[in-house]
Amino acid sequence: MLDPTQNNRMKERLTRRNFLTVFSGALFAYTSTTGCAKWSHLDSEPHKPSVGLPPIQMSADSMPIELIFLRLTPEQIPELESVWPRVDEQAIPIDIRRRLDRNGIRVAIVSEAIPLPLQRMIEAVDQRLQDDPMERAGLSADMPSHSRLLQCKSGQRKEVAVRPSRSGSLVMLYQDGLVAKGKTYDDAALQLDLRVVPKVDGSAIVSIQPEVQYGPFKQKIVGQQEFALRRELKRDVDTWQDLQIKHQMHPGQIMMVSATNPKRSIGEHFFFTETVSGTTEQLVLLMRLGQGKMNSAFDTQSQ
Repeated sequence: MLDPTQNNRMKERLTRRNFLTVFSGALFAYTSTTGCAKWSHLDSEPHKPSVGLPPIQMSADSMPIELIFLRLTPEQIPELESVWPRVDEQAIPIDIRRRLDRNGIRVAIVSEAIPLPLQRMIEAVDQRLQDDPMERAGLSADMPSHSRLLQCKSGQRKEVAVRPSRSGSLVMLYQDGLVAKGKTYDDAALQLDLRVVPKVDGSAIVSIQPEVQYGPFKQKIVGQQEFALRRELKRDVDTWQDLQIKHQMHPGQIMMVSATNPKRSIGEHFFFTETVSGTTEQLVLLMRLGQGKMNSAFDTQSQ
């Protein structure tokens, strides 16, 4: 029987393998005349059938979220800097942006056409996946480039792994206003708490919140409903609630999240990764809201 750590690692490998097989087909292309987005296949053979993400089976109380993690080489970082002026950072309230900036995180919304520099980066990452066997196997870095499709029920927590658990200690700094705080985490695994609350007009409140799992697995009592208790093996979790990013998104819109330049604080740990060759590369997370079938019963108030 596998222990929880082995089981999680196996799930990570399976997830990477499954989504890497479709990543080469999962490139963004916008149809500006209709205002919606779709995935198109990048291929030298124009008549070859697309191998993009599989059809989404939607239920009345869920919304699909498509994720792409891009790992950028140091040479691509200047091109990333040219993307930010072309996307909408002001869609996020200024007080939240300031808190995120102090902690090394940058976020924006892409509502119209994908900026050309961003499209070039997606294509370059796709080409690297095709050319490098280590990339395709997900063995080139702590966090390889990959895509993922999630079906999100209203308000339900989804864990989005950003960095797998590594043995040893990790010191993380957090900027609370003008006060810098630090804490050491053993065997830390970094992730995002993703939640989606659908609305009747087809939009959804999408929120992500950074958190860290750390330490050994412990047996804890978990209760989802009254009188429904069970024991689970869980690790301790710290969250940064005031760094939660929340935005009402419409189908086709993309939330783009990465680190500030220069890198610092929490963002440095979440959005930079080490490759097997010892170089440091930056991560960019793209989250696209898909089209759901909503019912007025699920038009809940965001928490």
